[in-house]
Amino acid sequence: MDMAVFDRNEIRRFFGATAAIAAPAVGTLGGLCFAGALDWHWALAGVVVSVAGSMAVARLLLGGFHALRDFAEALAHGEERPAPPPGGRIVQDIARAMLRLWLKERRRAERLAVQADDFGQILDRLPLLVLTVDDQVRIRSANRAAEETMGEGLVGRELVAVLRHPALLDAVDQALMRGEFADVVFSTAAPDRREYKAHIEALRAGDEHTEARRAVIALHDLTQIRKLEQMRADFVANASHEIRTPLATLIGFIETLRGPARDDPDAAEHFLSIMDDQARRMSRLVNDLLSLSRIEMNEHMPPAAAVDLTDVIDDVISGLEFKAHARGIEIEVTADPTLAPALGDPDELTQVAQNLIDNAIKYGRNDSRITVRLFRTTEAPRPVGLAATLEAVGFSVTDQSDGIPREHLPRLTERFYRVDSARSRQVGSTGLGLAIVKHIVNRHRGHLAIDSRVGEGSCFTVYLPLAGRGNGRAPVAAAS
Repeated sequence: MDMAVFDRNEIRRFFGATAAIAAPAVGTLGGLCFAGALDWHWALAGVVVSVAGSMAVARLLLGGFHALRDFAEALAHGEERPAPPPGGRIVQDIARAMLRLWLKERRRAERLAVQADDFGQILDRLPLLVLTVDDQVRIRSANRAAEETMGEGLVGRELVAVLRHPALLDAVDQALMRGEFADVVFSTAAPDRREYKAHIEALRAGDEHTEARRAVIALHDLTQIRKLEQMRADFVANASHEIRTPLATLIGFIETLRGPARDDPDAAEHFLSIMDDQARRMSRLVNDLLSLSRIEMNEHMPPAAAVDLTDVIDDVISGLEFKAHARGIEIEVTADPTLAPALGDPDELTQVAQNLIDNAIKYGRNDSRITVRLFRTTEAPRPVGLAATLEAVGFSVTDQSDGIPREHLPRLTERFYRVDSARSRQVGSTGLGLAIVKHIVNRHRGHLAIDSRVGEGSCFTVYLPLAGRGNGRAPVAAAS
């Protein structure tokens, strides 16, 4: 190693090492000389030789140490295969051992990096909102769902600035101080009110003496579940009410016929007519409930038949023509010459057309017109079919009626929802017809569009996937 490149500290180390190596020999020679056992000339010569040899050994050792230091620094800077250091066998063996250790640690670090990346991707794909907090109750990490719901930039913020529910904050404090876990149900403030179930648990890091206090918070959004529970409760209440009303009427008239009206033929005829209407209403309601249940049960299985919509509309109109003529309503049908078969279930599509055209007759004005248009389009308002394409076929039913106020349109397909309850019962509506339409269209992976203008009328449009256009398995033979 060139002494010219040494700095002052290196020179000090060099002479210190030389002195340490030469000291035993110099001390021995000096002792022999003072004891008269060795002539001072030979003693001096021995000292010179010892110092020279010690300098050579010190230079060799320091050179090896410097070479190992440079080799270690090259490894620390990430060089894949740094040049082996110059030096003897011992230096080479140490360098090889360092390289093996470095390669082992690098492979371990790579595995940990892959695991951390996998874990991060898994967390980001979870529907749960996941946060971790430190002992200062500051957010250390947040998955994608949490940032999408609570906003970006969560890391580093205090938890109380994001979630202010006292019971949740108390549970986090208990987890950090005592290592306890807890489940807390809480709601966020309006206007975007949501309900969550939070699971809080302590995380361990370090040994028992240097253990860092952290906690993980997993939030499960219960808002949709609560809405479904409320919808189910409302459905049961509405269904019970709809069945109880005609049932109470039947029971009341039966008691009347058995009592005061037993010998009154005119009253009996009148009551029996009302009882027949109520019984038919109850029968329609039960049939619609069963139909809706059957459709919902199969909603996850899209149909696979090729259906001629022209035949479907013709069959429905043939069955409703008498009812339309009784009110002076004319039904006009127009069909696109490029119309193609739809992918669907012929019976269910018949039910859709039946409900929509029947509603148009019920709510349309006397001596008005209903227009049924069959079409093919490449600009559906939403993708349809399993292929999620904007190319679709379908039909629209437009009536001339009083129309529906715009604020009611989003709820028209809810079960038992009526804009005018009295008129709906008067025309024999069960309140389930459009709900059935919506679920059938959903099963067909289609789209239902509703438009209405007060004083002019309403238009209901059904978009359906084309048969044989990448919408699942090949359709069976055409059905009508």
